[in-house]
Amino acid sequence: MALSYMYTMVNCFYDRRIGYKNQNKAHPSGPCIPGQRKLFCNVDGQLFPCERVSETSSIMKIGDIHNGFNVEAVKRILNVGKVTKEECSKCWVFDFCTQCVAFADGGDTVSREKRLREC
Repeated sequence: MALSYMYTMVNCFYDRRIGYKNQNKAHPSGPCIPGQRKLFCNVDGQLFPCERVSETSSIMKIGDIHNGFNVEAVKRILNVGKVTKEECSKCWVFDFCTQCVAFADGGDTVSREKRLREC
């Protein structure tokens, strides 16, 4: 059973076609859903999408334990591709992107320059 599952996963990866999506309506495949798998909480009760982002960065905060999730902050992090929309829509490795918001952390903004530098 485990071997067949692994075979299926490998096939899903290798069968992807480069550039087959309408990249005007799609999103690079790097970002996860913030807080879904690896919610991180600091000692002050602030919530972050995972342990990879800086807890000193205000842009990475997605809520706190008293008020719950800030949906707008989650959307901003989830849609990190918007800051480089022009470049991403023309990128030939769009479907294989592994960048998440941690690569674009500008402290108080999602940094376009940092995202492009890591591309």
